[in-house]
Amino acid sequence: MRIIIFFNLLICVFSDLINKQSLSTARYLLSSSSLPSYGLAFFAGGFNGGALNIIDYYNITSNKWGVYYLSSNRYLLSATSLDTYGMAFFSGGIDNTPTPSSNLDIFYATNNSWVYLNLNIPRYAHASTFLKDMVFFGGGKNLFGVLSSVECFNITSYSWNIIYLNKSSHYLSATTLSDLNTIFFIGGLDSQEKALQNIDEFLFTNNTIIHKIKSMNNPGAELCVSSINKYNGLLIAGNMDTSCSILQPSIDKIVTTNQNLNRCISTQMYNSSLVFFGNQYDNINIFDFESMNVYSESTFFPTKYIFGSATSLNNIVLFAGGYISEGVVFSGTYSKSIIIYSICPRGSYYQINPNGCVVCPNGTFCGKNSIAPQICPQGSFCNNGIRHTCPDGTYSNNPGADSLQNCSQCKDGIVCSYGDVRVCPSNGYCKKGIFYQCPLYAYAQTGSTNLSDCLYCPSGKYYDQIYNECINCGLGFICTYTAQLPCPQNFYCPSPVQKYPCPAGTYSDTFLLISASQCINCPMGYYCSGNGNTKLLCDPGTYSANEGNSACVVCPAGYFCPLGSKNPFICDENKYSLQGSASCTNCLIGQFTKEKGASACEDCPSSQLSFNGLWCMTVYEKIIFVFVWLGSIFSAVVTIWKIYKFCKNRLHKMKENEIQFSIKNFIFLNKILKYNIKLFDFTDKVVENEPLLITCQKEVKTIKENIEQIKTKLQIYNLF
Repeated sequence: MRIIIFFNLLICVFSDLINKQSLSTARYLLSSSSLPSYGLAFFAGGFNGGALNIIDYYNITSNKWGVYYLSSNRYLLSATSLDTYGMAFFSGGIDNTPTPSSNLDIFYATNNSWVYLNLNIPRYAHASTFLKDMVFFGGGKNLFGVLSSVECFNITSYSWNIIYLNKSSHYLSATTLSDLNTIFFIGGLDSQEKALQNIDEFLFTNNTIIHKIKSMNNPGAELCVSSINKYNGLLIAGNMDTSCSILQPSIDKIVTTNQNLNRCISTQMYNSSLVFFGNQYDNINIFDFESMNVYSESTFFPTKYIFGSATSLNNIVLFAGGYISEGVVFSGTYSKSIIIYSICPRGSYYQINPNGCVVCPNGTFCGKNSIAPQICPQGSFCNNGIRHTCPDGTYSNNPGADSLQNCSQCKDGIVCSYGDVRVCPSNGYCKKGIFYQCPLYAYAQTGSTNLSDCLYCPSGKYYDQIYNECINCGLGFICTYTAQLPCPQNFYCPSPVQKYPCPAGTYSDTFLLISASQCINCPMGYYCSGNGNTKLLCDPGTYSANEGNSACVVCPAGYFCPLGSKNPFICDENKYSLQGSASCTNCLIGQFTKEKGASACEDCPSSQLSFNGLWCMTVYEKIIFVFVWLGSIFSAVVTIWKIYKFCKNRLHKMKENEIQFSIKNFIFLNKILKYNIKLFDFTDKVVENEPLLITCQKEVKTIKENIEQIKTKLQIYNLF
């Protein structure tokens, strides 16, 4: 069921709104027309392995079908009607030769008779339309090529006139805006089989014909075209493409809409604002001129069904004939089906006699567009033509129910909802036709009636909420009744209900283990307790020198062990450590150690002191040691000062000498340059060989920078 909106009302459309009748012969490429005032619709000619002369007609007043015959077999002909005069015209076409026809067969509904005339030029695949007392047959093709002429037949004077299109065209379309006294010939193919964008507009006023040329946004042939006087506009739907345009001649404007009407084959204007389209898919599109929206109705035909033609008659639209296509390839399957649509509102149907929409009787329902009431199905009741589903927990067993009292209480173990009855599903239980969901992760057997019937999955299985059933747990997984989970790191799961930590001294950094043998030995510097934890670094003050340790060893006295130690580290001579130490401790003043790896410091004799915990000495020895130590420091300071002064004076003198030498002897230097003797080479050598280079590095850098400045000045005067 699709929801569509016409005239701002929400209306449900059901598949049974489509009435299927049959033509006398399956066919394609037939032409249709109607005389609404006389209740007649015609489906003429066509093709089914050859050209046909059959005209199937439908009399809506008597609700009967009959057959007329064309004057000759032909298809690709055109059909149009003048309802005011009760005349239907069937013109041109092509026979089996194939030879274009000039036949013009005219049916008079007033006396149920036929008159046979001829066009001035034989033609097929042409367009026809009417205006007042004139009928127009335009374009087309014959043995001499594509035509540009439009033949105009005046039924009052029985005379002919000819006007011309801007370009020769066949497979074009035609329509009329009678309120504007204008006819239109649109699109088509030229002599090169190229689709055209032309719109030929002929305005008839004061015995004068005004010919205007417009252009569509996109070219097209066999276009679906319909006119609507109320809006002074034309709807042009593409065949070669999927575009849809609105032409408003009164304001000389073309608007391209965003509606995709699918490569339509036939069209018919109806009810002042609605246009119906058949296309190459399994549905019918309905365009609403008022809202500028398009809606789609399924016909339940095979996909790629190509409609043949369409026409309207009073409150119904008829689609007739066609064939099934595989893509763009004809499959050879012709159709004789006729689809009938009505526009009666929901709750009523179209009654042939008397003509009009009638409310459906109780016990039946009618969706929008119904042409016959439908029996109310089981699970529903219908009154005033509207179908209502029985309330939840109730159901009507018999079709044709007309009131709520026909809906009976459902039994336990079944669910009755939305007009449907079925066995209670496995994810819940049902009491008096009402469905109740089992608690989360619980399930029940189909047809369950109580909460106690809801069960949880047994050990080794988990509940799948999509399929409402218990599923076996996979290898390497652990199952609760709610879910299937992968066996975690540092554990192994030999069965879906067993989860064990890796043994002491081992661990696992992967998932899905199924045995202890898959656990890995703990590396050196780590310990693995075996309680499900991952490997851990040995704590400060401990170490592990082997793999597979479940605990770390305490660091011995005289050694220290920082975090993650693989082996203990021995303390230096001036330090000591206790057992379990992460670092060594310096001896105090007055204490010393005799060797490395001491676990404690020894006290110096009472007459002696320790120096930095290394050795013990008397007071006099310590005084002498201090003076010697201070003297060494003073001597070093003096030496450094002398070196600094020496470097500074020497380099300063070098700098003055070199600058004076460069300035006073620039003429001599210029001569030296002629013999490619490098200036200042001697300076570089002095600096490079200078023993105090390291000490005087800063001064050397300054001298080099000054030398470069001198070079630059000499270059300015072309002296270097």
